[in-house]
Amino acid sequence: MFRTSTNLALLFAVGLGAAANLKAQCPEGWQLVTDPSPPGPRNAHRLAFDRARGVTVLFGLHAFAGDNNETWEFDGQSWTLAATSGPSSRGRHSMAYFPPLGVTILFGGFGPTTSVLDETWAWDGTRWRQLFPPTTPPGRTDFVLVYDASRQVLVMHGGITATTWVNDTWEFDGTDWTLVSTSGPQIAAYGAAYDAARGEMVLFGGDLFGSFEDATWTWDGQQWTQLNVSGPSPRKLHAMVYDPAGEVVRLFGGRIPSGASNETWEWDGSSWTQILGLNVLPAAREDFDMVQDLTRGMTVLYGGAGNLADTWVGSFYLPGDLDGDQSVGLSDLAAFLSAFGSCIGDPSYRSAADLDVSGCVDLSDLSQFLMFFGTTCP
Repeated sequence: MFRTSTNLALLFAVGLGAAANLKAQCPEGWQLVTDPSPPGPRNAHRLAFDRARGVTVLFGLHAFAGDNNETWEFDGQSWTLAATSGPSSRGRHSMAYFPPLGVTILFGGFGPTTSVLDETWAWDGTRWRQLFPPTTPPGRTDFVLVYDASRQVLVMHGGITATTWVNDTWEFDGTDWTLVSTSGPQIAAYGAAYDAARGEMVLFGGDLFGSFEDATWTWDGQQWTQLNVSGPSPRKLHAMVYDPAGEVVRLFGGRIPSGASNETWEWDGSSWTQILGLNVLPAAREDFDMVQDLTRGMTVLYGGAGNLADTWVGSFYLPGDLDGDQSVGLSDLAAFLSAFGSCIGDPSYRSAADLDVSGCVDLSDLSQFLMFFGTTCP
């Protein structure tokens, strides 16, 4: 374990070298990205953020909107077509980056003939490889894969199988899938994210046999708990991410009973708050996806139903601003070093310092912290 007594000059040299090609940015809310060659209109696609390579990975689209199995990557400024082979064309699957193997894992979805798929695939940045774990969950659509950093497993819950809505919870450890619960919410088309500040998965809303749901649930690795809180209106086909800089889970959009939404909400572990007063907002949408770019400290959103092909980035907190004064200075450095070397569960662990949400505050976090060191925002 790294200790804060490590030579400070050496830490700065290592961190500055790693951060030299990155650009700090003050929080500016939502911003439209101008890219002349985006992946094109799509919905039911899925995103994952590869934190080792610092890129957002996109795969899939609504199978009836034009089948393809392209893989695209976004580096914070522009999209690049990365592969045209791999998993068959599909939509409403799920993907998440799995740090122990350094790959993005894909599971499930529906294909061009509406068949429900049960395949597990891994993307290493160069090629896709199908995995054949000893145990395979039933194929499904309309679910979310979440990486639990404290236990180093992927968590998958619910969705729609070939026959019905389900309430099973599965975990993937890089080798095999394990059924860990059948007592959670029976739900599909929900939003979910791993909340590192609280060490639990947060799930909101979704669809049950065509309904609109508005319940907030948490999964701590052992049991599901429904929370008695109010928040966003009932919705489905929305998306959620965890923002370590603000120690909040962010929700955007989805379909509500009156149509599509473009609301932005945040969950702080005890209550939901709608973010109002933003200068610019993405158009209302559903059946899109978004991820947190942990390298640049921003949320990345792409596409959606209605032939949307736009890329948005959202920055709401200044990474490294551990004292909340809209700047990253010496007091923040002191707070960061107090947490340096700690992991989830340690008394000194602070999730706002764990900028890559690895579960530990280490040299990777230091390089990102130094990217923002010296930044002062209005």
